[in-house]
Amino acid sequence: MPRAVALSISALLAGGLVAAVSDEAATCGDMSSLLQSAQARPCSKASIAPEIRDASKDAERTVHCSESDFVKYVGYDGDLEVHGKVLVTALAGTAPATMRQVLSYHMSGVDPDCSMGPGTTPNSCGIHIHAGTSCEDEAGAGLHYYDSSAVAKDPWGCVAYTSTLDGESVTACSLGVSAKTGVPPEMVPGHTVVVHDYFGVRVACAVIGGAKTSTTSTTTGAPEPAEPASVIPKKAEDGGMVLRATDFVRYVGYNGSLNVTGIAGVWQNLGHCPATKSQYLSYQLSGADPECEKGPGSEKNSCGVHVHEGTSCESGAGPHYYDSSKATDPWCCISYTTYSSAGSALDVGVLASTGVDLKDVEGRTLIVHDFQGARIACAVLK
Repeated sequence: MPRAVALSISALLAGGLVAAVSDEAATCGDMSSLLQSAQARPCSKASIAPEIRDASKDAERTVHCSESDFVKYVGYDGDLEVHGKVLVTALAGTAPATMRQVLSYHMSGVDPDCSMGPGTTPNSCGIHIHAGTSCEDEAGAGLHYYDSSAVAKDPWGCVAYTSTLDGESVTACSLGVSAKTGVPPEMVPGHTVVVHDYFGVRVACAVIGGAKTSTTSTTTGAPEPAEPASVIPKKAEDGGMVLRATDFVRYVGYNGSLNVTGIAGVWQNLGHCPATKSQYLSYQLSGADPECEKGPGSEKNSCGVHVHEGTSCESGAGPHYYDSSKATDPWCCISYTTYSSAGSALDVGVLASTGVDLKDVEGRTLIVHDFQGARIACAVLK
């Protein structure tokens, strides 16, 4: 495994970067140039808009897109015919466990049963990078692509699309969903992207093309110190409100040794992918669980950082906050990865499809969990 590449705060902003994805007639070059645009564009058959700004010039990252339209997965004889392209932003990290891929896509012909997101079947409504390099034979796509020595569990198990009816077509759109795979940027091209139906069946396949842009950092080690507030934008892209959580306290009843401090922010997704209302989450923490150095384990809520229903840290925070009539629980798949023995953790622009508006999130609690899933810290979003 190549050495990990350190990222400054601004570099990690690149991790939240989402890219414009063209329709099936456009080229990867078109997609790459759209990635550089700072103008918001509606999510349509033509494009997906950039949302998070300030991609770092010193981060090691590569941008790829699928070489061609999706084809039916070998052996699949169902009715679904998926079309579109996927853009992959591959990022190095502060440690192997933080290396990740960010998928942006607009697809048509996906499963209408995925209108509320995935079900309970493994790979339900999934869109994943696989280890294989060919869509031409049944064994070609392989298994999910990640480094099992760098991350504690399969990160693709949580990555899924939500379908919506767009005229006469069933579409799925993402502004950038992230998977911490432990795979370095240069190892991403040539692998397959596989789309699943509601029952987890592989229905479509495409191959990721070569790098379109690339920059490389020359630094190693932990991230440079930065003002915590720099992780959180002052305003959302549309000038809207950004909620902040700053005064972390021990969760009621927690008697362990961890003492979380830091800042987190939540702001509304602009709505370019309107299937489900969603928010972005960013945070910079210290004192989180060092055992989360390879990301979450198998326990429920392991290494989690989640918005809960409660409105006070003086009593129980309640369950995860989302509209269960419009979405499946998005918080189950959101977790932090620590990169130091002090329990430092940082991420920018993690997307949670909650089905609620930001005004409904205001005043709710943000809860941090340890590796075993226990609630260890609480702050109110204001």
